[in-house]
Amino acid sequence: MPHLRIHCDLINAEDILFSYYYSQL
Repeated sequence: MPHLRIHCDLINAEDILFSYYYSQL
């Protein structure tokens, strides 16, 4: 399902952004 895959990509992007954000603290 393309929609589910896009949703997973968004979750992965959030994980990367949070990891980057916390690594800058």
